[in-house]
Amino acid sequence: MKKLFMLVVTVLAGVASLLIAAPAQAAGACGSACNYTWPDETAPNGVVCASGATTPVSAYSSSHGLTVQLRYSPTCRTVWGRIYGGLNQYYYIHMRRKWVSASTGEVTYEYFTADQIGPPSNRPHEWGKQFDDAGYKTEACASTSWSTSGIFLCTSAY
Repeated sequence: MKKLFMLVVTVLAGVASLLIAAPAQAAGACGSACNYTWPDETAPNGVVCASGATTPVSAYSSSHGLTVQLRYSPTCRTVWGRIYGGLNQYYYIHMRRKWVSASTGEVTYEYFTADQIGPPSNRPHEWGKQFDDAGYKTEACASTSWSTSGIFLCTSAY
């Protein structure tokens, strides 16, 4: 009887922990599960990350009449780039992580996406895919080509 009682208590405790943890996980950060997903669509954690997002940093290019923003979702802990304005041409949003060597101070970058954004007259959307931000310093950049050599504008790291 004692074993049966302990089994029932253990099962009930397990079920209770699942019921308590499930809402927190659904509304919480989705980490790398959100990588390469669109921020305006429902993410793997069941949340639309663009809802409640902020713009912590942005940069403006007068020669292109274009603003690039780094968007941040506190709910999902993700970032993505967004472009406003620009000339009548295609642009690309590049996301890059900034690494600073603790010993030498040397700055290196890891580029991990390039999303094509149409000209202002033909844009189905103005943003790129989102990425996990936990523990990273990330910049959003604008370029005129898929290649990183076409980058002409970046936000500061956030």
